[in-house]
Amino acid sequence: MAAYIVLAPEGAAPSSEDCRFIRDGFSWIAALFPTYWAIWRGLYVDAAVLFVIRGLGWTLVALPGGESLGAGILLATSLIYGFEGNIRLSAYLEKKGWTPCAIVPARDLGEAEELHYHEYPGDDAPQNGHSARPGMHSTPSRRGGAHYNLGMISFERGRR
Repeated sequence: MAAYIVLAPEGAAPSSEDCRFIRDGFSWIAALFPTYWAIWRGLYVDAAVLFVIRGLGWTLVALPGGESLGAGILLATSLIYGFEGNIRLSAYLEKKGWTPCAIVPARDLGEAEELHYHEYPGDDAPQNGHSARPGMHSTPSRRGGAHYNLGMISFERGRR
């Protein structure tokens, strides 16, 4: 079972058809092609950083005696971005004004949508940070908004 982060566009209700469901968990596509995945999702700063770090890794692989270090850098960037890519995408969308409205545990995207829209059937649904299943809540942060503990690293919007 996976968890899906549900984000609503700025000013939209949680029942909006424009909500985005981002699966929390390992992404094979992000792990195998991290730079391309970041560009495809609009994470251009991440793509630039990945390009530089992975370029260094490929350079070290080509040098005599640097194969192990270069392969380690390439493997590490792939694994880290495979686990954290979707969380980075969620954080990026929040910075652009999208509002996290739920964390929905589900087997697949279809079930996540069904559970979410069952919880918020109309436009008058409250934006209270509750998920479609009891016990799966986001916790309020000190600066407002929500604090999510998903993936390898928990994060909170803004500085402390």
